[in-house]
Amino acid sequence: MCSQFTPFARRAIPVRSRSIASEDQGAAEAPRRAIDSGAGRGLALAMASLLITWAISTVAFLVTARILPGFELKGGWNSAAIVAALFGLINWAIGSLLFMLLGIVSLGLGFLLAFITRWIVDAILLQLTNALTDRLTIRGYGTALVGALLISLFGTFGQWLVSGILA
Repeated sequence: MCSQFTPFARRAIPVRSRSIASEDQGAAEAPRRAIDSGAGRGLALAMASLLITWAISTVAFLVTARILPGFELKGGWNSAAIVAALFGLINWAIGSLLFMLLGIVSLGLGFLLAFITRWIVDAILLQLTNALTDRLTIRGYGTALVGALLISLFGTFGQWLVSGILA
């Protein structure tokens, strides 16, 4: 057996001397290299996914406002986009915490019935969104429950449709 095929064989590593100017040039080219290497593509895909999800949520809010009495958006697309963004931010900030809290308070039953717990959390977050903006009006908690269900259904359908088109 030859020693050059073992994983511990020593190999000479060429050493290049660098000047300060070449280090500055390398630092300046780092963002371009990151984009070319795929790191930038990942960020671009994440941003595209966020924008698509936001657009789907906007449409879900518009459709829900059209068909559900007591769930009203003041304004058109702009208001729906602002409400969808606000709802998404609130959901991102405290949605999981509220889900965990309800799961613990219900002695674990909320975790077993995760769909219902998530539905209740979304209705609470819709009511919170309603309180934070004057662009959305929800008449009561029952309307918020039905609205949360419809927004989830339309959002899931929209995500399924978009994933089918992009696949």
